[in-house]
Amino acid sequence: MKACPSGWHLPSKNEWDKLYRFVDGTSGTESPYESETAGKFLKSKSGWNENCKGTDKFGFAARPGGGYNSEYGFFNGDSDGFGLWWSASEDNANRDRAYEYRMNCKSGDLAFWNNSYKSYLYSVRCLQN
Repeated sequence: MKACPSGWHLPSKNEWDKLYRFVDGTSGTESPYESETAGKFLKSKSGWNENCKGTDKFGFAARPGGGYNSEYGFFNGDSDGFGLWWSASEDNANRDRAYEYRMNCKSGDLAFWNNSYKSYLYSVRCLQN
């Protein structure tokens, strides 16, 4: 999947895990990794509803963006919805899926992962090489 400009790349599952563990102040090898606090510290101070705003402690400024798929159309792109970002890592057990990382209002400070069909439209965050 080519989603980032030259000199940048789509982060792997391991790079997302590393970010979440850094925010939690922990180490470990669990992958994919879910963070109990990364949602709070990575979400932006604006764009989310009042009860869901983050502190943006690390300048990541995660905003809700929702997504799109052919079954449901556009979904949860409002301030009460989801921030969903692709990783470059495929699900080894199901090659038509890839890992995506997410934050939302319903889950509070939790930052977690899922695997979704590659045809879904989600946001990306590119890392500089």
